[in-house]
Amino acid sequence: MDIRKLNQDFEKIAEKKTKLSALTGASQDFVTAENELNELLDSFIENYGTFLEEIIYEVHDEFCPDNDVLSPIAYIAKKYIKRASNKFEVEPSEGVQVDVDDFPEGNNKLVMVPSPCRLIIQNEEGFKETVWQAGN
Repeated sequence: MDIRKLNQDFEKIAEKKTKLSALTGASQDFVTAENELNELLDSFIENYGTFLEEIIYEVHDEFCPDNDVLSPIAYIAKKYIKRASNKFEVEPSEGVQVDVDDFPEGNNKLVMVPSPCRLIIQNEEGFKETVWQAGN
């Protein structure tokens, strides 16, 4: 697996999703951005879907076994924050809700974030832990 290429492709999706979140559904730019995003997502799943599904399954098995494993696309946030260091972050409300026994109580979410590609369990109470990172 070319982790560098995975991350580059995921960054494009994160940037496009963030751009899309700032547009209104009535604008032509929205339709264009949405079509471009769908093409990026299709390619992403075609190239990395099986790899990511296995990783997500392992994370679920270890941290949230009572929850169903979804398509990798479900774990992609609606909007990303790109820091000056080119590291992406997400708001605590982003992600798929999961039940995690070993972590603090709260509305825990599992979300996939690029730069580097990683899975984070977080909640709105300020808890955040990287549970998988590409290349590790």
